[in-house]
Amino acid sequence: MAKIMVENLSKIFGNNPDKAFALLEEGYTKDEVMEKTGQAVGVYNASFTVDKGEIFVIMVIMGLSGSGKSTVIRCLNRLIDPTRGKIVIGDQEVSAMDADELREFRRHKQSMVFQRFALFPHRTVVENAAFGLEIWGDDEIGAVMEMNAEDPDYEGNARTWVENNQDIVENWIP
Repeated sequence: MAKIMVENLSKIFGNNPDKAFALLEEGYTKDEVMEKTGQAVGVYNASFTVDKGEIFVIMVIMGLSGSGKSTVIRCLNRLIDPTRGKIVIGDQEVSAMDADELREFRRHKQSMVFQRFALFPHRTVVENAAFGLEIWGDDEIGAVMEMNAEDPDYEGNARTWVENNQDIVENWIP
């Protein structure tokens, strides 16, 4: 069963996204759409699922600089609203939530660590990801720390990956 389901997610930055969509559907590139319409294509028609067991605390999206990674994440948590598409996390359609529902969802079901500059250097990767739960006083903090303790190589593997992929990590910072 999918824990995260994204269908046909698109984000066009600009005041006339329909012009951009028409050109994209004809096969124009992001650069051509920008040149012809002044509309910036952040993400176009992205679909994916993350099944139960594929993630617990941390989800990473990797790609080339400018490929829309940050835009996808910001659409998932609705820091920016998608222009089109459907986002379902658990059994909740995030893309259809009103402001109050979204606030409660963010408080209890989702968090985001804004890349490397917002991390506490004295905390582990998992402790950084769980910091919001800790501040909130959420009982799930124990499960997060337990997961970290169950896999003694988890933290080391995460740090090794970051150290070995500095070129990718540096490109993550907007």
